[in-house]
Amino acid sequence: MVDEAYVDFAGRSIIDLVDEYENLIVLRTFSKSFGIASLRLGYAVSNEELASTLDERFQMPYAVCSIALRVGLKLLDRVEVVSRAVKALKVERSRAIKLLNEIDGVRAFDSKTNFILISLPVDSRMLYERLLEKGIIVRNLGRVLHLEDCIRVTVAPRPVMDRFITTFREVLTGGVD
Repeated sequence: MVDEAYVDFAGRSIIDLVDEYENLIVLRTFSKSFGIASLRLGYAVSNEELASTLDERFQMPYAVCSIALRVGLKLLDRVEVVSRAVKALKVERSRAIKLLNEIDGVRAFDSKTNFILISLPVDSRMLYERLLEKGIIVRNLGRVLHLEDCIRVTVAPRPVMDRFITTFREVLTGGVD
């Protein structure tokens, strides 16, 4: 089983291999590139024999609600719009990583997802709180083993990322301890 939740951001898939490997199942979601996480809609791709076996032996624990299914089908009709949006976010992700890495003591890690992991020269909880006060929401990873003093920020369109980077710089230079 291979989780390809972020495949549109990574650029590489193994979905073409499902007919070569009898036990390969590739899982995908609409949550990341289609931006509908709250609808919990995804799908699995495998070879025909494995799909039939799974269908015969297992019942899905939760049926897909009709609203999620309708939204998913509509999004599939607009896949080119989603592809353009993902392409723009990938460009923005690279630009943001470059700009963040120009800030003293900050390390923004390369990413193949829709978020950026950032190692900080200051306490992540303090930075998180200061950003929150300024209306910027990030994920504080300070309690995660080996990610102390790290945050995670979701990549957004350029105006949003510009606001984040500007505010991030201001908070860091403002003496967050």
